[in-house]
Amino acid sequence: MVKCDLFLMQDIPHPRYIEMAQLAEAAGCENVWVIDGQDVFPDPWATAALLAVNTGRVRIGPGVTNPVTRHPRVTAGAMLTIHELSGGRGILGLGAGDNAVRTLGRQPARIAEVREAVDICRAKFRERKADIPIYVAANGPRLAAYACEAADGIIVPCIGTPQDLRRTLDRVEVAAREPGRSLRDLPVLIYVGFAVSHDRGEAVDDARGGVARRLLNFVYYPEHFPPELEHLRPDVDALARGYDYTQHLKSHVAHSALVSDALMEVAGIAGTPAEVLARFRALARETAGLNTTFFLRPDGQRKQRSFELFVREVWPALRES
Repeated sequence: MVKCDLFLMQDIPHPRYIEMAQLAEAAGCENVWVIDGQDVFPDPWATAALLAVNTGRVRIGPGVTNPVTRHPRVTAGAMLTIHELSGGRGILGLGAGDNAVRTLGRQPARIAEVREAVDICRAKFRERKADIPIYVAANGPRLAAYACEAADGIIVPCIGTPQDLRRTLDRVEVAAREPGRSLRDLPVLIYVGFAVSHDRGEAVDDARGGVARRLLNFVYYPEHFPPELEHLRPDVDALARGYDYTQHLKSHVAHSALVSDALMEVAGIAGTPAEVLARFRALARETAGLNTTFFLRPDGQRKQRSFELFVREVWPALRES
């Protein structure tokens, strides 16, 4: 069974993102995550509270927050509030921080800071007897090793090619081996953006902003640069120079125009329902027998339409296959 979570960028009117969360719940998603980026997106905790009282089954939490812009004790208190409002459906994503810290001119948290944040939150949750899973987002090998050691699950990125996903899963498998964990039981959330439309060009343009940020990872971690993108390295370098974190994950902005059609062809999951289904089928084949979930980020100005089409026309066929 192919599992999916919804990652919600709450930059649309709140009635619409409530509708998206309710659709995710009805479609069978286990979790709904909200983005934490104070200079670009509305506050995640207020959003999570709205979702908590307007859903009845899915777990809800930030995907992810960080210990640089929010003290872990503050995060633990906010998470406990969401857990209570939702009737015991809180879930916490923690990481080193991305746009939330970079727009402040700060550096992402060190691994020791992430570890301390997890320890503080777990202690507060135990005090209140709250069963709140903690997932850690990891790009680099050291944070992945810590996530496999101490977290309830790990969140890892994927550009949308099966080759990139296989390399990522191989790295997680190596990281999980030392603490004696297996990818057959360790929950792995595969963070992947997409856009769907019956107008292919519209979907491609919606997806460009998300692809821009994902490709930036290969500047931060050059050892992970995909061989299938080697012939497009100059395009990736130009994108890295032009990426604007104040427009993080936005499409139809200046830096999204730097994502060439050639980059989109390789690294973008965008197009008609049939085209997007084919891309997800290729990814799903790499996850056979593993405890994986697609951490879905609908991209662009028409993200609600993309998610609705995914639920109606892509996911059912993906499940059947």
